Amino acid sequence: MNKSMDYMVSVRLMAYNHGEYIAQAIQSILDQVVNFKVELVIGDDFSSDNTLEVAKSFESTDNVSIKVLDRQVGDSYWTKRQKLGRLYNFSNTIENCSGKYVALLDGDDYWIDPYKLQTQVDFMEANPEYSFSMGRVNMLIEETGAIKKRNEDVNPSVSEKYTLTDYLKKPFSQTSSFFFKNSTEPFPDWFYKVHAGDQSCVVIKTADGGLIKYHDKTFSVYRVNEKSISHQASFNVYEKFIDTLDYWKSHLNKSYSQILTINQKKYKQKSLFQLCKTKLCKVYYLLRVKLLEMRIRNLELLIPICLLYTK
Repeated sequence: MNKSMDYMVSVRLMAYNHGEYIAQAIQSILDQVVNFKVELVIGDDFSSDNTLEVAKSFESTDNVSIKVLDRQVGDSYWTKRQKLGRLYNFSNTIENCSGKYVALLDGDDYWIDPYKLQTQVDFMEANPEYSFSMGRVNMLIEETGAIKKRNEDVNPSVSEKYTLTDYLKKPFSQTSSFFFKNSTEPFPDWFYKVHAGDQSCVVIKTADGGLIKYHDKTFSVYRVNEKSISHQASFNVYEKFIDTLDYWKSHLNKSYSQILTINQKKYKQKSLFQLCKTKLCKVYYLLRVKLLEMRIRNLELLIPICLLYTK
């Protein structure tokens, strides 16, 4: 798979039943002010609504070339999708991206900074030691229409330079701002078994030590929608995260094991918290979670009380 230099950026727009929202997502891409060519690759995962119809109604512009992936029931994509699951849309759409860089956007989210791509390209071109770029993201609460800021443990107003270790402590930003170097490396087999494909993408793309740039700019809006896949999980999300971190351990070198193990303990406490029937029980597990979060933030320190509560 050869990556073309004709496009500086490929935008991977992943969609499933986003007919109500995808026009806003596509228009926010077409509204980008750039001095390079952009490829928009749309991967619809057999939506049952009018998502595909809306996507095909848009035409390419001078700067943005639109490519809607042709997928049919029974074809090679469909066959592999049945085997690997929903995250195959994530990886397959990226595999069809030919740009030097890839920007991620889902069909129900949208960009609000018309200079997002230009900002990220300019930085990455000038700083080759960075593998990933992201920015601030607001949340749109679908039920009320309210737009809120995301609360995060890191603050790009203080520092915009981060490492994978920083990200593993508590993942920050969100898919709609993600931007990274494209490559010919296929996604590992374990990727299709994880809960968080976007976070796993950060791990995969920065595993070689590349830095993460967190721009102190609000790039996009993430829609919190109860109809979305992420809000319709039929499994225990925290238990799934524990399994996901096992896959990350297998992919990364041993220097990351400690922080991943502590996070697994944290997710286990959150899982048990969900089973609580009394207030006292909830307080107990909430305190255990807080102690583990303290330990993650202070890995270089010995905190006996944390060790006592997490054995």
